[in-house]
Amino acid sequence: MFDAITRAVVCLALACVGAYVGGRLADRQFALFPEVSGRTADASFAQPRPEYDPHDVVKLQLEALAKASTDKHAIGQCYAFASPQNRQQVGSLDHFEHLLQNPLYRPLLNHSAALVGKALIAKETATVLATVVDRG
Repeated sequence: MFDAITRAVVCLALACVGAYVGGRLADRQFALFPEVSGRTADASFAQPRPEYDPHDVVKLQLEALAKASTDKHAIGQCYAFASPQNRQQVGSLDHFEHLLQNPLYRPLLNHSAALVGKALIAKETATVLATVVDRG
């Protein structure tokens, strides 16, 4: 379980960094949703904005993932906050959903509790420690 939590923390920290940088890019009017194969995050989802700090982004992502079994848009909401670079590397929303089914990341889905720490920001990099309690 420790390895799964550690990998989840790394995953969320990277997503947070991407959202922080992505929000800064949005402020500069760069496209946040490059065309990728398959579905993309719907524009009706909450979007990264410069006023969201990295802590807020990770909290929003975890709140969405906690509802994955009851909200069909939950994973898409999390994907909406992935950085442009992360979305380019991961590809489509369908592939992102598939990655979350990996046993290393599955504890993020429908977790029972999460604690999100304070963001540590250095230049263009933000790191947020998050602890997730798996329902299993």
